[in-house]
Order: sequence, then structure tokens, then C-alpha cells
Amino acid sequence: MKKRLYPIVKEASKEWGEVEFNVEYSKQKEFGDLATNVAMVLSKQVHRSPLEIGRAIAQNLRKNSMFSKVEVVKPGFINLFLSDETYVNIFKEIVQKGEAFFKPDAQPKRIQIEFVSANPTGPLHVGHGRGAAIGDALFRILSFCGHRVEKEYYINDAGNQIQTLGESVFLRYRELCGENISFPEYGYRGGYIKGIAQNIYRKEGKSLLRKEEKEAIKICAEYASSTIMEDIKDDLKEFGVDFT
Repeated sequence: MKKRLYPIVKEASKEWGEVEFNVEYSKQKEFGDLATNVAMVLSKQVHRSPLEIGRAIAQNLRKNSMFSKVEVVKPGFINLFLSDETYVNIFKEIVQKGEAFFKPDAQPKRIQIEFVSANPTGPLHVGHGRGAAIGDALFRILSFCGHRVEKEYYINDAGNQIQTLGESVFLRYRELCGENISFPEYGYRGGYIKGIAQNIYRKEGKSLLRKEEKEAIKICAEYASSTIMEDIKDDLKEFGVDFT
């Protein structure tokens, strides 16, 4: 898209002279889909305000149906918002050309994409599923374009959240052993915690009650985080996302 827009911006600014400028993707959506510094570059050549130049160029660009909005912001950037019509035309072109639309990059890069990375303290939710879909799609697209891409799921199985997980499971375990417990507000309350506690009880009986509480909580935390992580892997595999 940057290559397509460059000659359009160049044509819109030709009355001010010819210079080399940039068209880049915007990092924040409120600044448009793309932005150009052409007005600031021209201002150095013609000794006029970049905002004045930018407004004149923006007027020309607004005549092009590719844009739904063109705005000029300090110190002179021109933000370009692509129209719905432009997106529809791009999608049509992708369908028509198929794989030929995605030409391998002449200078492939090494890229690492970290996504999902849900803490092993509970099941995946819809937000994680969205992240999995987007992350895996990016991996496939960039790989298809010739880049060397690695996927990473960062497993954060340490710290306060794992301690809380262990405490929560141990309390439910003690409950199964016949004790009356007071469950803290900060604890994990999902039904899966009771399920994990039941598995530990079936496996260990009441043996954890004879251990130091700190050790018992550690055992519960390790078992719970490992069990949850395996469930997460199974869910992602069913979803079609694999990190191996």
C-alpha cells in the first residue's frame, strides 16, 4: 500500500516541487492508516510553513476516492484514512490474484511473534482466542512472504499468581478433606479449581494435610499450573494453533 500511495502523494504535491519523502503505516489508528512527511520535506526546499503546504496537498488528496479522510497535524504530517471502497478493492484483488498477490519479500527478515501467552492460572477466554487467531494469521502471512518467523508462547508460571493458584487449590483440597474453610477474596474461584483439587484428592488422599502448608501449596500450584497448561495446549490445538 505504501508503494501505491507514494505516486498519488507525489502527484498531489508536484506544484510545490519534487522531493524524496516517506509514506509510512500509522502506529495509532487515530492518526489514520498511513501518514506522509512530504509537507515537512518540501518546507525546507520552498521555505514555507509545512502546515500551509500540508493543507494544500491535503486538498488535492481529498479529491481521490481512495481516502475517506485526509488531515494535517502539527508539525506537518498528513494523515491518510483509507476508504471502505479502497479496502473492498484490495480484497477483490486478493481473491482474483490468489497467492500471486503475496510476493515473497526481496529482503526477508527474522521475526518473532509472541501471542496468547495466557498465564497457566485458568482456562482460555474469548480474548485469548482472538489473540490466537490474529497471531497465527500473522505468522502464516509473514512466513508465506518469505520471512523467517518464530512463534512464541511465553509461559509465566512463577510469581504471586501461581502462589495464589496453589493456595486456592489447597483450600478446595482441604474442603474435600472435610475441613471448614474461609475462601479469600483474592483467590481463584472458578469451577476448574474444584476439579483440580478433586484430582489431587483422588491421587493423594489426605496425605497433603500431613505436610508443611508451604510444601502442600507448592505441590498444588505445580500440579494445577501443569494441568491448566496442558488444557490450554489442547484448546489451542483444537483451534488450529500450534507452538511446537
